[in-house]
Amino acid sequence: MASQAIIQIPGPFAFSSVRQMVPLSQGSVYLFQGDSDVLQAAMQEFIDRLGMRGAVQVVVGGNRISFDHLPLILGDQIGRVYEIMDRILVSRAETCYQMQDVLAALEPSPIPIVITDMLESFYEEDLTPQEVTLLLQKCIRHIHKLSEAAPVLISACGDPSRPKLLELIEQNSDERFYFQPFDHADDLVQVNLPGI
Repeated sequence: MASQAIIQIPGPFAFSSVRQMVPLSQGSVYLFQGDSDVLQAAMQEFIDRLGMRGAVQVVVGGNRISFDHLPLILGDQIGRVYEIMDRILVSRAETCYQMQDVLAALEPSPIPIVITDMLESFYEEDLTPQEVTLLLQKCIRHIHKLSEAAPVLISACGDPSRPKLLELIEQNSDERFYFQPFDHADDLVQVNLPGI
């Protein structure tokens, strides 16, 4: 699968772009990269917005997830916050072996899948490049199988010590998006306030 050109998204437009992308197409693997602050916030926005529409399966690779801003998105629907949180199914994968196990355990279904910080655990120094490459290839096979029934969204950042890992995910994604940095620190809060 050849990866598409990277779609650049300026930081201040990250959240409005996320709102326009949800829902996403079944049968596709989407890769999101970019400035770490914007990327983390945008992926959280995806999770919250997908949860507002129905169930969403989240695989947390970097052990970072927060639902603090969900009430801001809901606005006058604040009473639905627990109902929406119940729809967000979270699995954690703190090692690359756990990532492979979690993805292998998921059954194809129409529930969208969001994998955050996918490569973070693959950069462990005590694992050989061959070992992590093999594990990542297994993960990608599971992702392709899962994407036949539902969209799969992945956030991943590269590491200079193992650049081939990110390249492998890039080659196996249908669409790639790059979130550029915010211009100002307070942009994160300002663009996050509007509802759907």
